[in-house]
Amino acid sequence: MRYAINPLQWSAGPDGMLDGSLSPARPELHARVAASGFTAICVNVPGEIGVNDYARELADAGLTPAPGYFNFMTADTQGLAAAIERAKAMAAAHATLGLDVVYLADDGNETRIAEPAEGSHFDQTRFETVVANIAAVAAAITAEGLAPAFHQHIGTWVESEREIRGLLDAVGADILSLGPDTGHLTWAGIDPVAFVSEFRDRVVSVHLKDVHAEKLVGARGSYFDRVKHGLLTEPGRGDVDNDAVLAALPQEFDGWVIIEVDQPDGLSADESARLSAEWVAKREVAA
Repeated sequence: MRYAINPLQWSAGPDGMLDGSLSPARPELHARVAASGFTAICVNVPGEIGVNDYARELADAGLTPAPGYFNFMTADTQGLAAAIERAKAMAAAHATLGLDVVYLADDGNETRIAEPAEGSHFDQTRFETVVANIAAVAAAITAEGLAPAFHQHIGTWVESEREIRGLLDAVGADILSLGPDTGHLTWAGIDPVAFVSEFRDRVVSVHLKDVHAEKLVGARGSYFDRVKHGLLTEPGRGDVDNDAVLAALPQEFDGWVIIEVDQPDGLSADESARLSAEWVAKREVAA
């Protein structure tokens, strides 16, 4: 397996939200990622430069591209055509960068963000629309030669076990692969080891997070309230058995494992990334 970082640490705001304006400019960000010990980064091709120029930027920093993240409002059928075009363009950029996987996710919505991890206000008709729209975007990505790895996320219309399973039952593995997030599975009350073990043949990439389990007990507040109060942490500092998750993957698994820390746990962004890279290095040596 191959490891990379999604450099969220540098965009983490004090309110628990991610704010790209807080992140250093790309050359500095890439340099700091490389200095942390990571050799690969989730791609985020900016609109002002071409894919080839972006690839050179990464290479100059000593970084390899890893799968990026496409999200859209899955309940918005009126915006579906535009979402499909954006997805096709992102898939084409990934292909140019030598990638064969792109993450696919729902956007957050106010209802679920306000009441996270509860599957609140479930509506069957809306869910059928969400499933149909995800299938349409996934098919467009598949047609570009990439595997769309569905990423379940707290605060979206696909956050509960009922919803995740409903989506996977409705959309075949030939159209929709899996890119599960171990932290968001845990937050939703789903055992990530059991989940990954069950769907191991559908998993093409993993988002790896860690969580302080005690902060889920009796927790109240919005998604961002819980993040800013220290729910998430660097790998190995929390209670998610991510080693068991990785062991549950097929022995021949060679997909990407993306390390994500949405909010540094009492550390600077650079310290958080360095600690995460040290966790990865120990597993790479043991492999």
